[in-house]
Amino acid sequence: MNTVEDRASSFGQTGFIHADFAPQNYRCKRNTDLTAFDLDNCVRHWLAYDLAVAVSILTRSQEGEESIHQLLTGYQEIAPLPCAREALQELAKLRALYVLCDRIRADLRDDTTKGNAVAKARGRLMALIPNK
Repeated sequence: MNTVEDRASSFGQTGFIHADFAPQNYRCKRNTDLTAFDLDNCVRHWLAYDLAVAVSILTRSQEGEESIHQLLTGYQEIAPLPCAREALQELAKLRALYVLCDRIRADLRDDTTKGNAVAKARGRLMALIPNK
């Protein structure tokens, strides 16, 4: 089993990133001007992680693969992808795990009985596992 440490070099360079580059956190004007906001998650991370966040959100959208294709095609018109598409998918999984852990932490903080928080955590985890 590959660990994140084993795969780190495949994710490309690191630097300061937004880390929550989702549609609700940016505005696009005239298809040329892009303004990002909600910078509370900024962190030093793989540069590809911002792109992986967008991929993880688009994966759940109705258009799914087509939207991801358009995003990556448009990105490559400006710059080469920071890593292979497979590595983006792995970073998207890492994002899903981060979101799950963050929600479990919030549930445990907010739920005084803790039993409900455990049940919620199980439900959130099961929702991430694809049906086969």
